[in-house]
This record gives sequence, structure tokens and C-alpha cells, in this order.
Amino acid sequence: MYAMNQRAEADFYNQLSSASNEESVSPHRIVQMLLDGGLERLHRARVALMAGDSHLQAELVLQVHAIIGGLKAGLNLELGGEIARNLMDLYQYIEKRLMSSKIAGDMAIIDEVIGLVAEIKVGWDAIG
Repeated sequence: MYAMNQRAEADFYNQLSSASNEESVSPHRIVQMLLDGGLERLHRARVALMAGDSHLQAELVLQVHAIIGGLKAGLNLELGGEIARNLMDLYQYIEKRLMSSKIAGDMAIIDEVIGLVAEIKVGWDAIG
């Protein structure tokens, strides 16, 4: 399962990189695309959990975890100051909650993370 996730993640990031190179996609737009991809996978994980497909739910949660990791890696704590530090803390919290959701299969945790990521996306979209 982990190797499959790595391939899926690599494909996803390669698509983003290709889109960035071919269409002059801004870093801002790439973050929007990552947040959209994370939300889409979270909603799919929620549906999988409701359907009793814990394998798919766990796979999707791992993909979202990788997306959040990519967003964390893109933060510049020196230039971003307090906002970047707050985002880092929030991303770390989201990662912990995602792992809890993967282990416990708890719908409330997925809903919480959907709310957090959606809130980040609203703020990010307002910057544009």
C-alpha cells in the first residue's frame, strides 16, 4: 500500500510540476491546487469510511498527509514570520489528526480536518 501511495503522490506532484512548467502556473495557484486536491481526497475518504472501505479511507488519508507535508515544506518561516509559523503549527496538527483518523477510522476527525483545510483554502483564495 505504501509503495502505491508513493507512486500516486509522485504522479500528482509530477502533474503539478508539469502544469507549472507548461502553463506558467504561479506558486499561489499550485498551493490552491494542493488544497483542492487535499479536500477532494478528504471527501472521498469520508465516503469510503461511510461505505466501510477502511483500506481506501486509509490510502486517501495518507495522500492528504503527503499533500500537507508538501505544503509544510513550502513554508518559509523566516520570510513568512508569524503567519508561516502559525501555518506550520496548523499543518502539524492536521497531520496528527489525519494519523488518528487513519488509525481510528473516526468520521468526526475527518470532518474536523475538512473544516480546517477548507478554512485555509478560503484564506488562501482571498489572497489571490
